[in-house]
Amino acid sequence: MRTLIQCDNDFEARLIVGRLENEGIKAVVLNEYIHNVLPYLNSNADAFSVQVSEEEYDRAFAIIHSEAPLDEVASTSNS
Repeated sequence: MRTLIQCDNDFEARLIVGRLENEGIKAVVLNEYIHNVLPYLNSNADAFSVQVSEEEYDRAFAIIHSEAPLDEVASTSNS
């Protein structure tokens, strides 16, 4: 697995994972529950890392850096 992006919060990470899964790419969020265990942790460990397989990395990178912003993806998935 390779880190694709680090997000500041779980919501953003989940949007990215959902966008990738809609494209058929399996993605996971690391540190998803770290705030439940260590809520006052103040380091890079508290970032939410989205990871994908090495084989899917380039495709996933292109998808999340495409022109459609994440908030647009969120609004269309609720329709």
